[in-house]
Amino acid sequence: MDNEVFDEQEPESATENVEVSKVAASPPEDPKTAAQSAVPLAMDWVRSAINLLSFAHRSAVNGPPRDPMGRLALQVIRRHFHTDRLKGPMSEANAIQILRPRFEDIRRFLTAGDSIFVTADDDTAAEKTRGYFGSEYTVAAYAYSRSEIAFTSQFPPLGPRCRAAVLIHQLAHYIDSRVTDMTGSKGAAYDNLGFESAVLNVHCYPNFAVNAYPPYVDERYGMLRPEE
Repeated sequence: MDNEVFDEQEPESATENVEVSKVAASPPEDPKTAAQSAVPLAMDWVRSAINLLSFAHRSAVNGPPRDPMGRLALQVIRRHFHTDRLKGPMSEANAIQILRPRFEDIRRFLTAGDSIFVTADDDTAAEKTRGYFGSEYTVAAYAYSRSEIAFTSQFPPLGPRCRAAVLIHQLAHYIDSRVTDMTGSKGAAYDNLGFESAVLNVHCYPNFAVNAYPPYVDERYGMLRPEE
């Protein structure tokens, strides 16, 4: 609906002079465009995650780290991916090596958003996700592994950090169809995962990436904090 702005003046005469200007309402932001606008922040987080994985791997190979960054790197990666909780003969250094190419894939596909990001209308989104979320809930985004990531009308209203976290979340689904929502983004179940489960828990990916970015605060952005 057009907004009417009235500029009223009262001259000496009894006649009222009213000027009316009509302001056209801005069209809603396209979901794919909104997703592409979140790429720079998501890319900053993912690059920091890859750098921190390098520090963590070096520390895991060389023994207890003496430098502050090495200690920080192991602390952050253990918080989210639990590389100190391993089954079988795998070493922590090997576990960290498994994670690095996953984040490198996420970084690579962040640069391909024009090809793999699509806009989905709400009816299509409801139809495609009904089996997982039910029929009365429209998700902000959903992914088909190695095919496309769809964004709905629920995505543009999200805050900038939430948008970036959702991108990383969806790209974790995109690079590996086994990655799923196992525990939510926080809580006892998240904290008690072993590495083999954490690597397949979609929430670990944005949480680690955010925590790996200066000032290295453990913030959990995403749909639980949609306005941020």
